[in-house]
Amino acid sequence: MNFTGLFHDVGKLDPRSHKNKDDGTRGYSGDPANPEEITHQQASQDRWHVFADALKLSEEEKSTISELVMNHMNPHAYVEDMEQPTDRQLRKYLRKNPSWVFQYIHAMADSMSKDLEPDLTAADPYRSNLERLRSLAPTANEYGNAPPVIELLKGQEIIQLVGISPRPPKGMTGYIELVKEAIREAQDQNPQLTQPEAAKIVQDLAIAGQTGQGILAPYFQNMV
Repeated sequence: MNFTGLFHDVGKLDPRSHKNKDDGTRGYSGDPANPEEITHQQASQDRWHVFADALKLSEEEKSTISELVMNHMNPHAYVEDMEQPTDRQLRKYLRKNPSWVFQYIHAMADSMSKDLEPDLTAADPYRSNLERLRSLAPTANEYGNAPPVIELLKGQEIIQLVGISPRPPKGMTGYIELVKEAIREAQDQNPQLTQPEAAKIVQDLAIAGQTGQGILAPYFQNMV
């Protein structure tokens, strides 16, 4: 955690991450005028990799801190951009962020250290979200690692339900992972989603795709 605290914002010194916002302040989500535009998270991760390699740290140490540095802004989005995250949004966060406990511990420390004197109350909304995350992942250990979402349909089952080849249009990947993600998002809303309900989701996506709508539309159009 000390390394994460040290490196998470180092990338703000990288000009590639600078962005002049409409209100005249500087942001660090990437300079659109720079052909090497990257976020400050990416720039910080780059600096961490150089440091970790120089110290000959293990791959596990390097990758663990790398993931935290790269994703340290994620908890802030759930506090600053959402007045009250829903259970569905928090379940998706759990699914997408295996290191959610460490991310939130870092975010609480980060939120309290914006001024010369620590503001302990700034961590309250993060602490509240962390408690809710723990309640949604009761089988997780103290460091997080929520159990994986149950896969209700295999790839071949999805192909049979959609009814067309998964061959992708030019510049795109196959549709199987897109459909699986749609099912996972439904599970974020309803963790007790059944296999027949998942199959109905796929069938509805296929019907929409045939009429030129939804995520499967390009794949049906590719058949023409």
